[in-house]
Amino acid sequence: MHLHDVLLHFLYHECNEDSICALARSTDRHFRFPNHPADVVRIVNIGPRRWTQEYRNITQSAFANLAGRTMLKILKLVIPSEPLTSIISADTGRALQIENLTIRVGLQSHPTAVTVMTLLFTVQLSTLHLDLSRINIYPNYETIADILRHLPTQCPCLSSLSLRLPEPSSTTKDVQYLFDDENFSLPCLERFTFVNEVADLFLPPFLIRQKNLKSLCYLTEYSPPEEDTLLLNDTLPQLAVIHGSISTVAAILKIHRLRHVRIKRYDASMFDKLCQALNKSPSVEVLQLYPDEGLPLSKLNTLLTSCTQLSTLECTINFKAVDDVGMLDEMYQTIFSSLTKLAQLVLHYPKKNTNDRICHAPTSDTEQCSITTYRYRFSRTRHR
Repeated sequence: MHLHDVLLHFLYHECNEDSICALARSTDRHFRFPNHPADVVRIVNIGPRRWTQEYRNITQSAFANLAGRTMLKILKLVIPSEPLTSIISADTGRALQIENLTIRVGLQSHPTAVTVMTLLFTVQLSTLHLDLSRINIYPNYETIADILRHLPTQCPCLSSLSLRLPEPSSTTKDVQYLFDDENFSLPCLERFTFVNEVADLFLPPFLIRQKNLKSLCYLTEYSPPEEDTLLLNDTLPQLAVIHGSISTVAAILKIHRLRHVRIKRYDASMFDKLCQALNKSPSVEVLQLYPDEGLPLSKLNTLLTSCTQLSTLECTINFKAVDDVGMLDEMYQTIFSSLTKLAQLVLHYPKKNTNDRICHAPTSDTEQCSITTYRYRFSRTRHR
């Protein structure tokens, strides 16, 4: 590899909102190296910024240079206030061959904006993160349905789909009809994330058709009744990972042998049901639990006795009642002795509920095996 190729790769392998400006100015005629910078670009990551008409023109020129280049595989557009059509033209979108696509943009024209977006849905696409929470076309769920209905035919290899929907300005029936449609299926789908803050869309009719689904993230303000989740019984034979509210997780644990459980939205009133479900699910090896205020220490023992097979435990704990390091070490000792297969322990805590005197790692006396086998991270991280 020549020096100029190494330099090109270093400068342009991954382009962000700043370096893409240089890419737009580097035309074949003016660039001194034999290869064009667009030949080596594999990742484009455009984040939020102050958009001017000049920058829109620069970005369009950069994507025009990238059109037809086979190296570009990963595209991330996080520009919630900017319409997609101001960045990528229909001709450019038609020429791109993206494998990993993240889109968070505002849509301000229909059908042009939808057309450009769906042109990025190619047969090569395997990962799609689609954040439409800022969509501002009305009626917006009709537009969302127009976007999604292209996926089965245009993206037959799609294995990972993340979908974040907005507060509806109108009825959600168009998307619901799509989820109910037997032809709306993604046979290669292994990971599905669904985040919906308001709308009560009914997912089981769509989920039961995804026979290869291994990981499901289901976060919605609408808590599905237990009888709804029972519709998934024996229909997802490969499901191993669930990420959702405590009520959703507790219900699905009753009908599926899961390996990895992640609870993002904690409801104290559902804690006992969760423990009962965990107690009947010895297959669970990884548990991640994030109560906003931290899990009270009084609940910790109940949790530990419910999932003795864990190899990884990550939890937000309320340390307000911990007065000294001795109590902290005692708590670690309780965890380690109760979970004999534990290989990784990660504890987070809300800073406002923590005694500053105990904000450090436990003493080595509590370690039951070597650091390379047993990992401890007692970090001051915010609840994510």
